Amino acid sequence: MELLLDNIKSKLNAHFENYLDFINFVKYHNLFHYYLAKNNLNPTQREILIREYHLKKIHNITLQNEWEKIFSYSQDKAKIYLLKGINLSKQIYSNLSTRPTRDIDIYVNFEELFIVDSLLKQLEYKRIKPVFDLNLNQKKFLGKHIHHFTYINKKNIVIELHWQLFTPKNLFENGESIFNEIDYNAYVTYPIEWLLHYLITHGSMHHWFKLFWLYDIHHIITNYNVSWNKFNKYANKFNNSRIVNSSLYLSKAIFETDMPFKIKLNETEKKILQYCLKSIVKQENFLALKGIKRIKRNYYLSLLKKENKYKYKIWIASWTTLEDWKTIRLPSSLYWLYYILRPFIWFYINYIKNKK
Repeated sequence: MELLLDNIKSKLNAHFENYLDFINFVKYHNLFHYYLAKNNLNPTQREILIREYHLKKIHNITLQNEWEKIFSYSQDKAKIYLLKGINLSKQIYSNLSTRPTRDIDIYVNFEELFIVDSLLKQLEYKRIKPVFDLNLNQKKFLGKHIHHFTYINKKNIVIELHWQLFTPKNLFENGESIFNEIDYNAYVTYPIEWLLHYLITHGSMHHWFKLFWLYDIHHIITNYNVSWNKFNKYANKFNNSRIVNSSLYLSKAIFETDMPFKIKLNETEKKILQYCLKSIVKQENFLALKGIKRIKRNYYLSLLKKENKYKYKIWIASWTTLEDWKTIRLPSSLYWLYYILRPFIWFYINYIKNKK
């Protein structure tokens, strides 16, 4: 574990053999704002970084303008909230363009999902996940085991439309209740303790394979007056002690975050940490794994919480997927067949279709 930590910290200190390796590392981990706030760069590194960062800022401004158009168009039709991205940049870095962002994440209550789906299509967005229409039983399944649609427009702006924060939902149990408590505006200020939990859960779900997620955690703890009593109340509400302990330990180990308390990991949390460190060093995204290797993601996710109900939902959620529905189109009345056909569809997708 120490060797993995040393590898990461060496790169964070800009120790690279050439400029190409340096800029590729910064791009991959989206750490432009981290490095430009430091003084350990040589003039060439800083010049390259400023040039690339300028393009990222322009993209953020484009996303900002697009979000304001969507928010204005949705008024009196549906209630939508801006998650992460430019909203996160505005709240924790005090500037919409400081934190580089890839897409627009929108949250909507499931009851209004297809209203917003229609609105986005009216605004010339094409839904690419899923690309096909859904039958009644597929729509019911969505509400339990999948958490977002993906859209793109002609300007290559990507939108993820969420109706729950994570899959399975009890990864962040009752997390959605916050939308009943906050003021509704184009840019929302989330309670910092809730936001910290949300970001910890999101980064943990993705095994922190990109370091800018972890830097957000470090930045919040370092620059904001976090009420740890409120934070711990959320921890009890969300029942996510394994996620919290491993993430805060990781932030302290990598970014040297000054924590107001000691963190001692149990054996499962050490195992979670080991997965994360390997993933960061190898730049490995478990979502990109194919075939039998994909089991690694489910196993990792199953470690994040100890409840059997949660573990069951981790495994059952993958028993039928959007890819299955795209491969074989069944009517709603025969939806149950997907559960029987799943092993055959899975084998076809991973070992026959991709080799054609």
